Amino acid sequence: MNHLLKTVLVIACLLLLLMTGFAQTNRWKGIGPEGGVIGALVQHPLQGNILYAALQGNPAPLFRSTDGGLRWAKCWEFESAIACLKANPHKPDMLYAVTGSAPFGVIGGELPEPGRLYESRDQGRTWSSKPLPPIYSFSRIEFDAKTPGTIHALAQVPTTQGIVYLKSTDDGSTWMTTEVLSDRGWATNLTLDNSNPDVVYVGAYPMMMTTDSKFLYRSTNGGKTFTTLTVKTNYISPVDDIVIDSRDSRKIYFLNYSGVYRSTDGGGTWEKNKGTVATPQRLWIDPANHDHLFAIAGKGVAESHDGGVTFKEAAGKLPGSGVSSVVVAAGAKTTVFVSNTAGIFRTTDLGKTWVPSNKGILGTQITSLRLSASSPGTLLAGVMTNAVYMTSAAGASAVAWDQLPVFYTCTSIGDIQVMPKKPYKVLAIEGGG
Repeated sequence: MNHLLKTVLVIACLLLLLMTGFAQTNRWKGIGPEGGVIGALVQHPLQGNILYAALQGNPAPLFRSTDGGLRWAKCWEFESAIACLKANPHKPDMLYAVTGSAPFGVIGGELPEPGRLYESRDQGRTWSSKPLPPIYSFSRIEFDAKTPGTIHALAQVPTTQGIVYLKSTDDGSTWMTTEVLSDRGWATNLTLDNSNPDVVYVGAYPMMMTTDSKFLYRSTNGGKTFTTLTVKTNYISPVDDIVIDSRDSRKIYFLNYSGVYRSTDGGGTWEKNKGTVATPQRLWIDPANHDHLFAIAGKGVAESHDGGVTFKEAAGKLPGSGVSSVVVAAGAKTTVFVSNTAGIFRTTDLGKTWVPSNKGILGTQITSLRLSASSPGTLLAGVMTNAVYMTSAAGASAVAWDQLPVFYTCTSIGDIQVMPKKPYKVLAIEGGG
């Protein structure tokens, strides 16, 4: 038995004793931390207090909240990883989920994990499924705003690792396919022009990125063919988001690592934002004021009041990294939900402060546990991504965890150590080496 395994077993025994008070040794109780690597976050189209969160993993649990993200309860578990999760705007209680993925670097005739399109008609309580085309690994789906039953999708061809666009007009029973990128790459975005169902935008991530790489594609004939749109950027990087102004479809926003780019002539010309907006990942346009925008950028929010010309970042810092979804509940007080590697967080002041919204989601992948030598009741937990949590009440009936300040730049914490003689010092070891 190796040293690491022995250490994990010792810590598990200590936790068991702490939780049961040495009285019962045959029962385990989950004490968190609550959260987990969230793959998708979706809001009910009509009832804003209903949210759905799918955790990354295989199997992949699905959680549901009916009180605006304050508390969550598990409602389903998929047998394989979820590639995307969407609510149907035409049938608000209906959810769609796509599972299945292609192994990276497949060769010859090797087939991917079979993909399936799951459908729930009762807010995620029960599901039925149908197979997807077997040679594709689906990564994005969107619903046509004007035509019920029409689904748009992006997928990867495992044999060539190119990108294809797919369209179904019968709720996913049959599909039309069009090649977008023939060479190796990934699909990053699928954006529909809701004012014109024939216009579709696709964002791409070519495997070999050069100054000649193409990142943005558009179809004007309902997905039958795609052409490239040229965007000169300060940094060669894939598309993070594509957003079309619902009031004026000629106004398009394109996001990559270097900033926010805006076109006011339908993609003919582009201008980069002024001000501060570091690594923007998602963009939202205020439906009540289309000159008011904000981007989830880097570790927080960047806001614009002049239609995206100038952005200014808020002071608050968002825990975690790798934004998977953004949900905006507009009203008297705009609430923004963001899901990422550390869980789900919400802000009601546009990024000045962030509050965890993970109560009930016990999905965090713990990589390490350490007890403080100077304070036996203090327990630290390292999470698979880039978070370290601490609690001083490991033996209490109700355990509250606090995330430590992000003092590290690891992409994945493989282990943590507490210095015996200096318990206020914590060492984080990156999982990648």
